Amino acid sequence: MKRWIAPVVAALLAPALVTAPATAAPRTAPDPVKALKHQLRPGHGVRVTEITTVPLKQKGKPTAKMIARVGGSLEFGPAGVAATDLTTRFTTQPPPKKKDEDLSSTERRITLRGKTYSSGPPVWMDKLPEGKRWVRTENVLKAIGSGTYQLYVNVFDPGTLRFLVREADRRLPGASGVQYTGVNTRKELYWASSAYRRGWDFPPGDEWAQRKITWRLWLDGRGLPSRLATEADIDIARDTTVRMATDSRYTGWGSRVVITAPPADQVVDFNDLDDIDDIFEPESPLNIIVERAKND
Repeated sequence: MKRWIAPVVAALLAPALVTAPATAAPRTAPDPVKALKHQLRPGHGVRVTEITTVPLKQKGKPTAKMIARVGGSLEFGPAGVAATDLTTRFTTQPPPKKKDEDLSSTERRITLRGKTYSSGPPVWMDKLPEGKRWVRTENVLKAIGSGTYQLYVNVFDPGTLRFLVREADRRLPGASGVQYTGVNTRKELYWASSAYRRGWDFPPGDEWAQRKITWRLWLDGRGLPSRLATEADIDIARDTTVRMATDSRYTGWGSRVVITAPPADQVVDFNDLDDIDDIFEPESPLNIIVERAKND
């Protein structure tokens, strides 16, 4: 952090009766954890925009990239993210040559009070009863905490944020705040995050736990996260591991956010749908990538 020192040259050259100006007191850096906790109030939240890139492989070789663009709002509670309303747009680069290979789609998800409401993926939207536009499932994103593709680093959890700042490999000045960089294992992040632990019945073990996540975190002048970029290896099929990169931006901290469930008359429970075995259950936004990998 820059420390601005009051000029003293003029004071040295001034007459003896002139008092030299006092040196300005150094500005104290805001505490990120305290700043975050101050934001964790019901009815308030933050806006998220995010881009995730995942290579698609065919016969073990990268053939294209799946791009997921996320935008929406998160509502906070005393423990962190309490509800989400996010829209994800999926595209592939380069675009597929055949129409039946086009994976482009748009999905909106609302998650609150232990339930997830999904609307959009054409693979199961045409299975919905007349008048229904939303499918309700159990909140399968609870392990993530933020409902986005930041699967392992939850900057809305005070314990995680404290861990990142303390364990960072490098601390660099930013445009209006500071940035931190580091590399940590999934196991380390699991034990740092209470939100992560609430979503899993047991801690990660063996090879999975030792996989590393490379991350870079930007804090603004108030000490609040303004950007998070991560890279991590994920398994999208048997013997198929790819490098997922996610870049998230956070704006509008403290803005009024109240997320509600869709109208009840437009909602159907997933278990009540007909031909359930033929429907692509929306357990995770990454399922579409997994299905593509299985078919390659």
